[in-house]
Amino acid sequence: MAKKREAMTVLASILSSKSSLKRLSTSSGVAQNRLQELADGAEPSLREIRLVAHGLGIPMTDLVPSANAGNTAGALFRSADPARSAKSWPLISRMSQRIGYALDILGDRPKFWWKSEFDVATISAETAEANAVAYRRLFLDDDQFSPLLNLPRIVVEKMNVLLFVIKSAELDGASITVEDQPFIFISERFNARMLFTLAHEVGHIVAAANAEHGFAVLDASREHTSGKGKNAGELFAHRFASALLLPRPGLVSALARIREVSGTTSETVGDIDVLLIARFFGVSFAVAGHRFEQLGFLPRGATSEIEKELKLSYGGPEQRARKAGLPERSEAWFPMLSDTLLKAAIGKVRKGEVSLGRAAAVLGLSTADLVSANK
Repeated sequence: MAKKREAMTVLASILSSKSSLKRLSTSSGVAQNRLQELADGAEPSLREIRLVAHGLGIPMTDLVPSANAGNTAGALFRSADPARSAKSWPLISRMSQRIGYALDILGDRPKFWWKSEFDVATISAETAEANAVAYRRLFLDDDQFSPLLNLPRIVVEKMNVLLFVIKSAELDGASITVEDQPFIFISERFNARMLFTLAHEVGHIVAAANAEHGFAVLDASREHTSGKGKNAGELFAHRFASALLLPRPGLVSALARIREVSGTTSETVGDIDVLLIARFFGVSFAVAGHRFEQLGFLPRGATSEIEKELKLSYGGPEQRARKAGLPERSEAWFPMLSDTLLKAAIGKVRKGEVSLGRAAAVLGLSTADLVSANK
């Protein structure tokens, strides 16, 4: 029974789009709604596993996960948050499956030189700020002013973190290190929220950079964006993300420019100030407001009060921004597929070291899509 459930975690990875689901339904003879149920964690029959494997053009054994790394990841996720892991078992299984296959496909891994560059001897708001400054020094040539909309690319290309965009209602993000390889999972959301979640998960990885053993974190929807974490690690990650995306020098400079253009002489920060800063740095109104509070430009709790007023008067901050004719928010680009894994997978498929089915499972592609990428 466990093997059957684990087999469907591979299917869940493959069914990453409606087109993939439709193609597999046609080729396997299993109804689309049933395939979706199986991908969401329903118990399959052996006949269904056989039909799915036939539809994918792979042996049934390719629907069974590799054991070691995937099991290690699952154990780390469960020990990190036992209460949540019970509810999130199907999702944890799918993420663990991805991790297991990814490490199988990658083989040799790069040296993570940046791990020794962060000072996390203590976990506090002050060290979070300091490490955010250090991050920009390391990866942005010490630019402490500009928006960080290319953070996904930096995480993938410079940090060599394996980044996956997933679909989940219960989690906004997760981060884990297995066999010294960092992974980040981000759920599809409003772009500004995804950017903050990514920065938050990077904060967790920075905090655990020199940990002797693997670590894992599961961040529930919206829980991490409020700044009201349950422990020091969550508070550190929240503060790190805020300082990374809205660096003090950059925010102060941008605010001064806003006031210069508008001719405002008042030192009081208003809703339009917060909305303009949020749009410039690519974050949400709430994230920008909380950053103003952290830096002392707004009193604690002011953001929530302003948000309530905007909801009553306009329907919310976004509606207020549109009514005021503010420019659209800048957006980050999130890769839907790890180029590092794609190249490694194609190389191993060409050498005959990995089957198409296993490669497709870890990449979240159908076998047809992987064949197309290979060409």
